[in-house]
Amino acid sequence: MTLPHSEHTTRMALASLDGIGAASYEQLLREFGSAEETVGVNITALHSLPGISLSMAERIIALRDTLDPVRERWESLKGRRVVARLSDTPEYPGQLRKIPGAPPLLLTWGAEGMLPERSVAIVGTRNPCPEGLEAAATAARLAREDGWCVVSGLARGIDAAAHRGALAAAEDGEWASIAVVGHDLTSMYPPEHRRLAVEIGCAGAVASECLFGAVGARRLVRRNRIISGLCRGVMLIQSGQKDGALHTARFAERQRRDVAVWDPTELSVPSAGTAELVSRGRRHYNAANFADWLDHLGSRTEFPDPMLLFDKSERPARGYWLGARETVRAAGGCGAEAVVPDYRAVDSQGACGSPW
Repeated sequence: MTLPHSEHTTRMALASLDGIGAASYEQLLREFGSAEETVGVNITALHSLPGISLSMAERIIALRDTLDPVRERWESLKGRRVVARLSDTPEYPGQLRKIPGAPPLLLTWGAEGMLPERSVAIVGTRNPCPEGLEAAATAARLAREDGWCVVSGLARGIDAAAHRGALAAAEDGEWASIAVVGHDLTSMYPPEHRRLAVEIGCAGAVASECLFGAVGARRLVRRNRIISGLCRGVMLIQSGQKDGALHTARFAERQRRDVAVWDPTELSVPSAGTAELVSRGRRHYNAANFADWLDHLGSRTEFPDPMLLFDKSERPARGYWLGARETVRAAGGCGAEAVVPDYRAVDSQGACGSPW
């Protein structure tokens, strides 16, 4: 179904509202019939819905006067082949829809069509040892050779090595890798990964839940739930106790995804994060038996609905976010917006039609 232009713009604005998740977004559409009707109702009707606070109701109503920036941003992104995947449309990834706190909007630049369900996350520290880098590239290559799409966070270190390993084993017409970023698709962090992002988009996709805004610590934490939510399992290569990759593993556990680690004895530097997971019974693998883990993931045809673990209100239980608190504090809070340059000022045309 093709939506009228004004309704699509209003849905984009509603889905981009901070604090709105897929459950609340879809509830509003069911209750009022459309996004345009939603922003036009009175505050009492909005506030009467479960999970819609008074302040949220006020911000929803305020959207009716702030649609022009959304329209302009979307027209710009659409011209660069960005796809908007709203949670009430068939284009939205089915695996992601089931996670607690699923984003109502996922923007992707790169290949069109459905994101592959046969996906695995390979993540780790930004400061790995040489063996960790080699392990990430090896795991990604083995996954690609077995037909898996490799998902990671485009960060320095392990993430970048995993993306490059997947790209090195890419085949025409197949999804090699997906990079989930913690900023909008006009920004780039880290800045030196602009070219890598373009290469990923040419053999997969770069994805974000953010229509507006550069990188921030809270966004980096929140994007980790998307990395794990897109996948059947998460492989943690190397991680310290405060690395974001460990939070990806924790999100995966709460989403009922499989979590495994790379054999810590193969790393020259101790990995406290992987040691923690091993102590809690998570299995570890290396190049010799990595295929066994992939076979295990491939045999999983269904996931228990993790929403059964939480209240049916929009926000998951408080414990879902507790593991992320130290990462936000260590990154200096949520206001790291100024660290990302705007590449439109450097290259107005972008590369390969990319948004950067």
